Amino acid sequence: MCGEWECAGRLVELFATFHRHTYAGAKAAMFDLLIGAAALAAEYNGVAGARHIQDKLTDLMQYAELTYAAGVAAALESTLAGPGTAVPDPVKTNAGKNFAGVKFYDALRVVHDIAGGLVVTMPGEADYRHPATQPYLEKYLRGAKGLPALDRIKLFKFIRDLTASDLGGMWMVESLHGGGSLEAEKLAMRAHYPLEQAKRLVRTLARLA
Repeated sequence: MCGEWECAGRLVELFATFHRHTYAGAKAAMFDLLIGAAALAAEYNGVAGARHIQDKLTDLMQYAELTYAAGVAAALESTLAGPGTAVPDPVKTNAGKNFAGVKFYDALRVVHDIAGGLVVTMPGEADYRHPATQPYLEKYLRGAKGLPALDRIKLFKFIRDLTASDLGGMWMVESLHGGGSLEAEKLAMRAHYPLEQAKRLVRTLARLA
């Protein structure tokens, strides 16, 4: 910055705002993957029609759509900085990122709940390919309505990679701390929320002094 120290705070704030805004699309897409995985696991387990399964999938849909909506709203209510750079609304940006960071953990719990313990106990490829064990796996791991056992194995291995692997663990931490911690996002929301305007509204409607 060539000694322009007075711009340092603004630079950090802009970096965080733009970074957190990208999560509205990235985490919404991740939620979509989790929704698809959970829905298929329910079908393969033969419980897709259960009311509690439908409720849990609806919760995941809400997480995805509210995260994405926050990003769209932040973009629509952006302001222009400098020579015309659009800066997303910081309150909606941080609200969306904070919401996604918390709900991502909840979403993983829901996926594991629906899929079951086979996510981490499913036999490996060597067991499936071995002539002594393959017939048993074909018999006992077949999905509902005759779905192939191999497809069920592939799906649960995919869910493990997505949610219970080294990569899945990294995504958990990244969803929470990427672009800053939850407390940093709350700090940014408090800094930019028009609190005085909200207080003036109540004073007017309640006829306060």
